[in-house]
Amino acid sequence: MKDSRILSTFQDLPSTLGTQSLEEMPEHIRARDRVFDTCQVGVVLRAVLFVQAIVAVAAMFGAASPVGWITQMAVLTGAALPAVLAWLLCVCAFKRRLGRMPVRAQWAAGIGLGVLAGLYGCGLLVLMGLAEAAPWVGSGAAGVQRRPG
Repeated sequence: MKDSRILSTFQDLPSTLGTQSLEEMPEHIRARDRVFDTCQVGVVLRAVLFVQAIVAVAAMFGAASPVGWITQMAVLTGAALPAVLAWLLCVCAFKRRLGRMPVRAQWAAGIGLGVLAGLYGCGLLVLMGLAEAAPWVGSGAAGVQRRPG
């Protein structure tokens, strides 16, 4: 019972013993490790919950009553959820290709895909007839902010 690592989440796994630190690795290996890892379930969950929290707060600005808030939140979720899931799927699908790019290009690609996802969400609202004056610029700018942690 003297082993303090029993409850620790950090374990010395045989596959990680003797590996180099991130600073000692070549640039192309470091860049691969920094790419958005949207293929992980936890990252997907955090991204969806974060976007849904933003939608809930944004819906408060356009609602005069609790029922209006729920209705507004449902409409915004109908645009935001498919958009964020499309972004997550695209980044996961291009993970290897993004990993070979320089870090700045990875961020640029992630931001560019975010803009496209935001425009896609706005397009869904327009297609369903739920947005009379489509906020294209605002939707693209909101897509820039979608980055899972």
